Amino acid sequence: YTCSIGPNAGRPATRNNVTLIIYKPPVVIFQKVGGTAILQCNIVLGDGTPNVHWRMLGSTGMNARPSQRWLLVSDGRHHQLVIQNAIKNDTGKYMCVAATEAGNHVLSNSEVIDLHVEGE
Repeated sequence: YTCSIGPNAGRPATRNNVTLIIYKPPVVIFQKVGGTAILQCNIVLGDGTPNVHWRMLGSTGMNARPSQRWLLVSDGRHHQLVIQNAIKNDTGKYMCVAATEAGNHVLSNSEVIDLHVEGE
């Protein structure tokens, strides 16, 4: 990558090469229309069992609720949102959120999961 700083206060433009280090790659899932997408997060808490839900980020910030197509699966530590018969409207950014007595906390191994449903 190249970092460029434009001319400022009579100084000429400066360019430098920089190295970009990604410590945690983004989670991106591609699924075909009609397929099954599985989004997963891992929750590690000291005491108690959190109430985990999934949030689809966007203009409404809606929570992903169980339905005939959307299933919430959990074994206590690993939490999945299983989207069956995916449609294009399922495309979006999802976040795993754990509700504890102290309030809502984002406690997942991935901040945001980006789901892309492709096809016709």
